[in-house]
Amino acid sequence: PDNVPFHWAYTPPWGGRAKLETGYKGSLRWLNNDFRVENFSYPLNQWVRDAARSNDFEYDGRVHAVYGVLSRNLGRLDLQAGLRVERATSDFVLSDGDSYSNDQTSYFPSGLVAYNLSDTRQVKASYSKRIQRVNTQLLNPFAFYEDERNVIVGNPELTPEFTHAFELGYQQSFPKGSLQVTPYFRRTEDVIRRTRTVGDDGVSTSTFENLATSDSYGTDVTGSLRLGDRFSGFGGFNVFQMETDGSNVSQDLNTSAFTWAARGNVNFKVNPNLDVQGMYMYRAPMNVEQGRMSGLSMSSISLRQKLRGDRSSLTLRVMDPFNNMGFNIRTNDGRFIQETERRFGARAVFLGFNYNFGRPPRIRQAPPPQQPEADPRAGLPYGRWRG
Repeated sequence: PDNVPFHWAYTPPWGGRAKLETGYKGSLRWLNNDFRVENFSYPLNQWVRDAARSNDFEYDGRVHAVYGVLSRNLGRLDLQAGLRVERATSDFVLSDGDSYSNDQTSYFPSGLVAYNLSDTRQVKASYSKRIQRVNTQLLNPFAFYEDERNVIVGNPELTPEFTHAFELGYQQSFPKGSLQVTPYFRRTEDVIRRTRTVGDDGVSTSTFENLATSDSYGTDVTGSLRLGDRFSGFGGFNVFQMETDGSNVSQDLNTSAFTWAARGNVNFKVNPNLDVQGMYMYRAPMNVEQGRMSGLSMSSISLRQKLRGDRSSLTLRVMDPFNNMGFNIRTNDGRFIQETERRFGARAVFLGFNYNFGRPPRIRQAPPPQQPEADPRAGLPYGRWRG
């Protein structure tokens, strides 16, 4: 199996305004890749394995973590603190007998302070430490030839990325929507980046390296709007600066980039039975390690027609209707200039039919607990919880 996660959590039945959640979460991952190329040998009259073109490896990854989260409400103030302790081990074994192991114990603290200015306004500050594990495709050192001039080779010595995320936030709710502003700063250690070298023969070899750090800071603004029962929409805008230090590998990998991105989603109800939905995302051009990347856009349009009331529906979805999903990268190492164009080939039309049968289960509501009429606390809320 590729991934077998399991999770257990316990929340003690405390009263009052405090809440403690503890638990265990584990994940087991086993991969066995056997890509074999054989050539027929006429002298031996049998098929013979071509070791240079065959690609075999085994991967065994295990993650065990325990965590605790303590929440506390103090009137308008909500507090939360947590800690996850994780033990991760992995073994990556190649067909030639070479093996690479990565065993580490990591600590992931988190904290949140939120203050409710009113029933519709809130400010908050948070910190969290996160991990991005290495995809096994990036570990495999087997050479993949895109063409005779471009080769991709994995790096089995890659280690996970660790990110320290600091965020502030202001959220305002309105009768017809909401607005959220989130300034942030994130520092990623051992950030994984794709690097490229060009040999004297003109062949470009791409691989992956852990660079020292990457700092990004900026502001994300999101909002939602609802006009009656027919129109609703969501939009966001993100502007940020990113500074990458790759001097542990090469001075050429130091990068400073400024860019912005916007996204939006709208839903319009043409009539009680027909909905139209559109999505669009755009990220502006930006500097990357050893070059510059062009802008990137994504879009889709969907129509949903109800049939026989709410019992069935027919959905038509068009991905990338303008056929512009892709990007360009221009790299320059002082000797060679390379321009690469990537097209995802995502343009497609999907038609789906959904039918609901039977009746939804009836859930019996539990009766409220009885309180003595003489108790002055009867009927009063005893604490307020926020998700």
